[in-house]
Amino acid sequence: ITKLKKLDPSHPQANLLFVLLDVFKGISVNTLVFLIVIFVLLIFSALFSGSETAFFSLNNIQLEKLRYSSNFRYGNLLNNMMAVPAKFIATLLIANSMVNIAIVILTTMMTEEVFDFSNTPLLGLLFEIFIVTFLIVLFAEVIPKVYATKNNEVIAMYMTLPLYIVVKILSPLSWLLASSTS
Repeated sequence: ITKLKKLDPSHPQANLLFVLLDVFKGISVNTLVFLIVIFVLLIFSALFSGSETAFFSLNNIQLEKLRYSSNFRYGNLLNNMMAVPAKFIATLLIANSMVNIAIVILTTMMTEEVFDFSNTPLLGLLFEIFIVTFLIVLFAEVIPKVYATKNNEVIAMYMTLPLYIVVKILSPLSWLLASSTS
């Protein structure tokens, strides 16, 4: 804090720091709950994104290997999902979009609880846009997809059953989306 007092207020970085310190309200139990839920949702988003890349990067040899592997009990489920790829991809996109929307909403609610951007609403908007975009793009899109390209069989083995359940739950929505695009 003594360093903050020594900063030259005319320096642009010092102004931004003073504005952020001015708008910071503190962290409560609600904020911690928001952070935990957002973290879990980022994991779900990463799983959906990584699964999309993993399943659709499997070649025919890998698919056959998985279908008939003695270590893999869900060969029939894998067949069912991959038999209608438009419905499967629609399900993944719907599920991932729902999760990402929830992340945006919760991050906005948490930001409003932690910061008071009433005097600088543009800064608040930019803060939310850049933080959420960075989190989703890096941790829920890029890293999972890079990992999935190198480990597509492993991801397919572990994600077949959970995704089959998601496909069944979101079936009406994915059918609507898939049929509207064909």
